[in-house]
Amino acid sequence: MRAVRRASPSAPKPPQEHRGFPAVAEGRPARRPSRLSIALGVVGTLALAPLVLWDVRPELFPATAHALLGTIPLATIALLYVLHQHLRRAGRGELARAALVAAAFLFWAANQLWADRPMATLLNDIAIAGFVLDLVLAMVQQPSPSSLPAPAGCAPAAEPPSRAERWDDGP
Repeated sequence: MRAVRRASPSAPKPPQEHRGFPAVAEGRPARRPSRLSIALGVVGTLALAPLVLWDVRPELFPATAHALLGTIPLATIALLYVLHQHLRRAGRGELARAALVAAAFLFWAANQLWADRPMATLLNDIAIAGFVLDLVLAMVQQPSPSSLPAPAGCAPAAEPPSRAERWDDGP
């Protein structure tokens, strides 16, 4: 009688779908957004409606309305993003970064609202600093895909080529 060879439990498995979402390039399943996250996104997007309407039909609004209409979506998404991170039980670091981004959006909103005041340039520069700092933190804190464990049922991330392999022009 011939023995049947079974696959080792530690052998890599091909990427599989997770809750209807295809596996992503890193071998991890895409995370499905919660209904609350979608609702917060809808509220943030709806805050844009008056601003877009002003762009299409400015005669419907007072002459000075654009400053306020530009402020509303920026301030709304800032607050909704912090609320979203809190509701998804983000860690302290993620909450701190969310607060940094929210503060940058709020400074940008203040700059929109008070564009004619002497402090407008300072408000804008603080907003820029917040956005730049957030992206710097994102670049330094993000782990490389090869250092992350693959979830059960998903293929592990492929090892990136070594520097010699990347620059090797051949024999």
